[in-house]
Parts: sequence; C-alpha cells; structure tokens
Amino acid sequence: MIKSMPLTGMTKQLAINCQLKSLEEGTCVLLLSADCTNLRVDRMVKNLEKAVSDHLGKPVKLIIEVEGTNRTIDTPAAQDNREREARQQAAELELEQDPTIKAFREQLGARIVPGSARPLD
Repeated sequence: MIKSMPLTGMTKQLAINCQLKSLEEGTCVLLLSADCTNLRVDRMVKNLEKAVSDHLGKPVKLIIEVEGTNRTIDTPAAQDNREREARQQAAELELEQDPTIKAFREQLGARIVPGSARPLD
C-alpha cells in the first residue's frame, strides 16, 4: 500500500516505520516502534492520513499507537533492512568463495575489508 501512495520525505519515513494493526470502519490503526516516536509529528500524521484516505477513496481516521514493549514490530523499514542485510551477507560470502580472491589471500596475504563489499542491485 505504501509503495502505491505518493509519499515522500518524513511522511514516507513515518509510514515505513509503522505496522498496520487494523483497518476497519473508516479507522486505520498503525503501530509505531518506540524508537521512532520522533517521526510522529502532527503534520506528518495528517499528511499520511490524507494519503491513506485518498488511496482508499474514502475518509479514514488515522490512529498511530506507540508500541511500548521491547517487541520488534515488523515494519516495511524492518523488512527492507533484513533484505539488505541478507544481500550484503550473500555478497560477502560470494567474495569469500571466489577462487581469485582465495588465490590473492593465499599468495599475497590479501584480506577483504569488512563492510567494503556491496551487493549488485
């Protein structure tokens, strides 16, 4: 839903750091991680509420609840981070297994600087 709405800037950051809790009877309830409460600014909430209403074609009341427990909520931002980390690990593993890299390591004592490899996207 977020990708199909014309969100930008801080409003988009607010959206991707929320998890949908419910969408019923003209009310949309989102969960926001406690470490992202700085994103819950009135203007951004109103922008997001308008975007959701426009997307659904009807007025929607937006309620953003802060997740007060230490539980990690599964937001689009968290999903993107997991995917990015998986791609990074795959890129580093591929380099470690590359025969040319192995030869450089064995013959020249070369090493790969941790975090220097980037996955091809």
